Amino acid sequence: MQALINDLFEYARTNNNAQRCTMTDMNTVLEHTRKNSYEAINESNANIISDTLATLSINPPYTIRLLQISDD
Repeated sequence: MQALINDLFEYARTNNNAQRCTMTDMNTVLEHTRKNSYEAINESNANIISDTLATLSINPPYTIRLLQISDD
């Protein structure tokens, strides 16, 4: 839980820097997150369901990290 809180703080700090933000398709971000978390998703028999997502001004690496399943 502490790792999640720390990641949220880090995301908030880095996301305030507009130079690092780019218009990004969140569907692509979700797909990267699914691939990065493949083992954890399969081990827990999780099912990720989403509608079509928007394009947002984000920092893609930090957003992917924020969305990844943590096994901490």
